[in-house]
Amino acid sequence: MSESNITFGAWMRRRRRALDLTREQLARRADCSVSALRRLEADTLRPSRHLAQILAGVLAIPPEEIEAFIRFARDVAGPTPVAPPHVNSDRI
Repeated sequence: MSESNITFGAWMRRRRRALDLTREQLARRADCSVSALRRLEADTLRPSRHLAQILAGVLAIPPEEIEAFIRFARDVAGPTPVAPPHVNSDRI
C-alpha cells in the first residue's frame, strides 16, 4: 500500500508502532478507550475533531501539519483519502 492511498487507520497503526506505543499506551495518552483505537485502526470509526487534535499531539504531528492531519483523520474512508501528513521519522 503506497503512502498516497493509505487509509487513516493503517497510517495510525504504523505511526503508533513507529513511536513504539501499544494501543493501551496510546489510549491512555489520548484519553480514549482501547476499543475505540482498535476501531480507528480498522477504519470502522473516524475520530471526532477533538480526538483527532489530541491524537495529533500524541503522535507528534508538527504544528504546521495538524490541520492536514485532522482532515485526513476525519475524511470518509474511500479509495482516495486525503494524503497522510508527511512526518519525518527522524524527528521522533
